[in-house]
Amino acid sequence: MQKQGVLRLISTICCILALWCLNPLSAAEPSNTVLSEPEKEFILHNPVIKLGTGQATAPYLFFNAQNNAQGFDRDYADLIEQQTGFTIEFEVGSWGHVQNKVANGELHGLSNIAQSHINQSSYRYSEPYLSLPSVVVVNRMNHHGIFTIDDIQYKRVGVQQLHQDAELLTAELGDVDIVYFPDAYKMLHALVENDIDAAVIDESLYYLSDEMEIRDFISTAFVLKNHQQLHFAFKPNHQILADIFSKAIAAIGPCKTNDLKRHWFRSFDEHNIEFTHAEKTYLYSKKRFKYCIDPNWFPYEANDNGKHIGMTADILALFQQKLQISFEYLPTKSWVETMDRMKNGECDWITLAMATPQRETFLDFTEPYINVPLVIATSHDTDFIADIGILDGKSIGFIKGYAFIELISRQYPEIDIVAVDDIHQGLYMVEQGELFGFADSHSNISLHLQLHGIGKVKVSGRFDEKFELSMAVPHGDTVLLSILDKLVDSLSSQQHQAILNKYMSVSYQQVIDYRVAYQVIVIFSIVTLLILLWNRRIHSEKQKYRALVAELKEKDHKLQIAYKKLEQVSTIDKLTGIYNRRKIDEALKEELSRSQRSDSVFSIMLLDIDYFKAVNDNYGHHAGDKFLVEFAHLVSTNKRETDFFGRWGGEEFILILPNTLLQQAMHKAERLRQIIERNRFTKVGYQSVSIGVSTYQYGDDTETLMQRADRSLYHAKAEGRNTVMGQAEFDFEVNK
Repeated sequence: MQKQGVLRLISTICCILALWCLNPLSAAEPSNTVLSEPEKEFILHNPVIKLGTGQATAPYLFFNAQNNAQGFDRDYADLIEQQTGFTIEFEVGSWGHVQNKVANGELHGLSNIAQSHINQSSYRYSEPYLSLPSVVVVNRMNHHGIFTIDDIQYKRVGVQQLHQDAELLTAELGDVDIVYFPDAYKMLHALVENDIDAAVIDESLYYLSDEMEIRDFISTAFVLKNHQQLHFAFKPNHQILADIFSKAIAAIGPCKTNDLKRHWFRSFDEHNIEFTHAEKTYLYSKKRFKYCIDPNWFPYEANDNGKHIGMTADILALFQQKLQISFEYLPTKSWVETMDRMKNGECDWITLAMATPQRETFLDFTEPYINVPLVIATSHDTDFIADIGILDGKSIGFIKGYAFIELISRQYPEIDIVAVDDIHQGLYMVEQGELFGFADSHSNISLHLQLHGIGKVKVSGRFDEKFELSMAVPHGDTVLLSILDKLVDSLSSQQHQAILNKYMSVSYQQVIDYRVAYQVIVIFSIVTLLILLWNRRIHSEKQKYRALVAELKEKDHKLQIAYKKLEQVSTIDKLTGIYNRRKIDEALKEELSRSQRSDSVFSIMLLDIDYFKAVNDNYGHHAGDKFLVEFAHLVSTNKRETDFFGRWGGEEFILILPNTLLQQAMHKAERLRQIIERNRFTKVGYQSVSIGVSTYQYGDDTETLMQRADRSLYHAKAEGRNTVMGQAEFDFEVNK
């Protein structure tokens, strides 16, 4: 591990130097490989180097229809030729055949070799030119919930027969049922057909999945610690060749190698996160990240004797694989202690936290990635709570320090909020009659009631709102915030759902109370008997009404279709298929009324396509219309489900963001601007958008809110367009 850390550090330094060399201000060319006089003499007398490799395998080395070599090894050999002056040729055959040719002097050496694959004493090795992680890949559905090495135990795992580090790989996998395959194609086909639970393969997976057209049917689960280090190997009397190749490999550097890897190994989008230079530099400078969690909030997350467990543990495992940087969990005993350690700078981030105005004074938040329904647990004899208003004046317990307290006290000021230390204390106080109710997440309360056998308490109601949880970083750490945002964005819906299913199935395992079971059986038997008697009596009546019901259903169905068509015509923009101005006006008024009623906030974005008239003039109105349709689709696919998006008129669009503060809205607007800027539209190429942002303030009506958004948009255009501006970035007095 220490050696790998040193190699990563060397790789980082080389990448930074390479980026510096690409700066236009630097006129210096990268230096060539520095060779000794004997090495130069050897190249002069041996200009052609012949290397052997195993059966041609894409993407490493393969031959096209004209029998020309292609692949990573061929391109990398071209780089070595540039550094040394050699001409490198390849011969392909079985490993035994090419090794015999090396022994007989017909070939100088071998490529694509791991030191453990052949007799090390028979060869002289170059430094490694390619390091490939072994990836555990699963069927896209991931029925077994495989995300870590523990999840793969006792499963059927596919491995190639000629895997170069088979012994190390087998030791790392542990107690699994290994199924050997002659090649990667057959192994991946078996995975798609669910004949095996998982497969181990290197990064050639991504190239092969494209060739087999199975990219949409498989997904990477996690990366093993075992990395294959591939070398060039030469005859024992050719140590000088190993030295020359090693110097060339060092001169080529990791950045050019990574460029070739990206070209030939085609990583999945969810792993190929596009980080900025600042983000890369930030990541290179970090040896590890330290994070804190809520230690008592299972199944979302919890501290299990110093070990992080729960949903966020699995999610962080995915993130760690993508960053290849270690995450260190800092255990705490309570949420209050977690927040204290965050304020003291001991944690780089908190895994789950809710944005509130008070917290935004010292924390910044990523896009939300977990929604939590908030429910109320009361004594078992309490009726179902259909209206939260009946809680006015009632004592409701909340865990101390949770954001629920700040948000609920603002939205429901008549509720008597009582802070408790943890969920156990809160439910106990309800059971003893000291509290009317206790509020927390549905899964957390249900699991606690089941595991601790609390029979006199039940879930009696829920709040209307779903509370969104994000990752939180220290206020002002914008680079880390951007990195975490990209990681959150890279979490696929399949991965998210699989993790949710994994823990929700645990949360709702039932603890059987046999007294209740007997009561249910008796009641069920009585009800069943009554139903049978009643059915005999009304059987004849049913026949008379069936025809009438069928007729009414048919008419109702036709009315529903007509109503939907009418509603669509009146609320949907005919060209883009999104909401029209009439519908947006209604949504804006509803959101304004809700904010005034509950003292919550929301934000709006006005989006204006830059130079749209020039688009129509240069490409024609038909191309302009198609561009508007594509633009609307792009924004629609990059908004939250709770956001309202519509066409305000012409090339102006509006996005309403419920429960969103100005800082969050500005962050979302900037991300949206970048997405639009990077997108290539079918007919009109690359285009940009200016965005004005405004957030609801006390006393606002739709006119004042829209005035500020329009003013923000005006300033965004004045700044040169392709810009985001918010109400806080200029002085503007609203006409009161």
